[in-house]
Amino acid sequence: MKKIICLVLLVSLCCGLLTGCGGDTMSANEIKKLPSMTLEEIASTRLVEQSNASGMVGDNSIYNYMADRVVVDATKLMKVNAKDERNITALLENINIQLSGKGGNVLTDAYANYLLLEFAKTPYEWKQSSKNIVGFDPATRLYFIDVTYATTGEYKTVVPDSAIPLGHPEESIKRGKRYTDYLSMMQENFNGEYDKYNNSLYNFRQTWGHEDDIFAEQQGISLYERTLKNLEKRREDGLPETGGIGRLTYSGLVRDNNFKSRGATMTVRYILKYALNLGEETDLTVEALYLKDYEVIDSEGLFKGYTLKDKAALEILEPFIDKLILSYNKCVEESNHIGLCSIFTDYGLIDKYYDDINNYTYNSVGTYNFEILERKNNGKEVAVKVNRENQIRAKGADMSLPTYDEVLVFNVLLGANDTVTLQDVYLVKSKLVGEPLSVIRNVTGISEQMQYTDEAFISTNKKKVEELISKFTSLSTSGKVDTEEFFDYVDVSVSEATANKISSQIKAIVPKKNTVYIVSWNTTTNVYCSVTIREILECNDGIFDTEAVVDIAKKSDTWKVVNYTRTVNIKTKEAQINTESTTALATHTKDGSEGVTNVEEVTEKKDIEVNKPTNVEVDKGYELEEEEIPVEPDPIVPEVSDTPSVSTPENSGSSTPVVEDTSTPELDTPVVSGGTGDFD
Repeated sequence: MKKIICLVLLVSLCCGLLTGCGGDTMSANEIKKLPSMTLEEIASTRLVEQSNASGMVGDNSIYNYMADRVVVDATKLMKVNAKDERNITALLENINIQLSGKGGNVLTDAYANYLLLEFAKTPYEWKQSSKNIVGFDPATRLYFIDVTYATTGEYKTVVPDSAIPLGHPEESIKRGKRYTDYLSMMQENFNGEYDKYNNSLYNFRQTWGHEDDIFAEQQGISLYERTLKNLEKRREDGLPETGGIGRLTYSGLVRDNNFKSRGATMTVRYILKYALNLGEETDLTVEALYLKDYEVIDSEGLFKGYTLKDKAALEILEPFIDKLILSYNKCVEESNHIGLCSIFTDYGLIDKYYDDINNYTYNSVGTYNFEILERKNNGKEVAVKVNRENQIRAKGADMSLPTYDEVLVFNVLLGANDTVTLQDVYLVKSKLVGEPLSVIRNVTGISEQMQYTDEAFISTNKKKVEELISKFTSLSTSGKVDTEEFFDYVDVSVSEATANKISSQIKAIVPKKNTVYIVSWNTTTNVYCSVTIREILECNDGIFDTEAVVDIAKKSDTWKVVNYTRTVNIKTKEAQINTESTTALATHTKDGSEGVTNVEEVTEKKDIEVNKPTNVEVDKGYELEEEEIPVEPDPIVPEVSDTPSVSTPENSGSSTPVVEDTSTPELDTPVVSGGTGDFD
């Protein structure tokens, strides 16, 4: 009982440290004093976790979990005939004309604004580079087309920055001052005081921006309307009307030298359907559309360009950055301009972009983890790589949220008095991992993917699951839970409690050698399986003979761990395995070497002994038989490492906002702007 009470206090202390709740941030020395959980302490929490159903995966949660990760199987679709292909090509040409600002009404304003917001992420205009007619589904009469776009060498026009950022503490005061300055200037013009007027006009534009841009802001002109006006201005200025897709960007998206010189590629999935008139097919129309993938050119080279020479004090820095990322995600979800203004170093450079995100999209940010890439400028500037789950769709579109795995770079500025602010956020990579189920639920093959039965667990799936368990065991042997490799095998969208539980159990003990065996297949379906495994963890001061349940889910044809719970732990000087009832997968060592053992090839069936016995201490997750007398074990000092930096939306430290190089590329002269204001 004392041990359980101590554990509760320890967990509470850890939670306070990570979330920043219940007290001030701990110092580096206090952090160092927090011990890692021992294997016995982990075992003692098992009944509590089971009673609260935390860490246990139920049927309903698995179904919902998988529903967000279903994609259309192209092999189930039919080939499109020549007539339909011509109609599809013509429709896509009209879409390109509309997105270029040259008119047309193929897309609704909701979809046009959503796509133009996606195209705004780079300094360059775009063009269609290829199309892939994926196929036709006769069950729903839907056509699936993937269109790939690539950036050109033409710079976009930059939307003017905001002299009065949204959410600024003095926003109303500044707006009032701008209004009185404008009235005073107009009065001078009315009175014929032209010298004063010209001087006031110059000062007004220097302070508040061009009056036409301010009026455009206050009229709430959409991004699509701004794109149309951009082309009109080119005509007025005598410039050629040619140009690519997505003519506008925001200065806060094109400042970093690592990104403003790079183009990108993007694929959009269009789902088309013929309109019906009294039951007869007429024109081909857009049923739905959403981003399929996005990637900055040479993203691998981009990350190789970052260097981290001084890794000192990163453990102290991580909670501050963690809280900053969490605050950013929450503010974007909630369209909280006051919060974003306090997070960003200069929100006036980017506030219109986040206002457009609020105007044109619904989004929900899921779990995430991060890695510090670089520290420069005497340690004041930090580049952070963030992997996260995100759900986003066009506002006004009649569909559920698609799900994406994203990679971003956050540029963070460390200020005085523990202040941390955000300079820029750049999307590096985005991949669709779950299509909107409301659109595709009746498509051929989807019901089979969602089927929660024992069917379709073929030998190929069995082999993939075994390989994943072996790789996951290799990860747990090395204890590398604070690297990106952790989420190569553990799904990034699991809950914070689950991710922390998995990493805590792995970090609790790091053995020299680990041999994994499959004990039983508890559940085997085409989307989910649960496997009981046995791990022999060999350490300097003994052997831990453990049993664990691994829950694994299939997403986008990839199996990943979604839960891991150790249920029985025995500290012993020997470990015996019955080769008749257990299948050996592999033996891993801390240095990464692996030896595969195939028990089926053993000709003589006998128990395998690991080390000769001297004495045995048993801990079965405190499931002792009545006749068993628990013995207080000798103090054990297992091989442990520091607490991992695995983060999820609720897992935060303490933080504040940032600053970066504010230089902008040599882009075209600003033309128009958007947002809301006070000039009526």
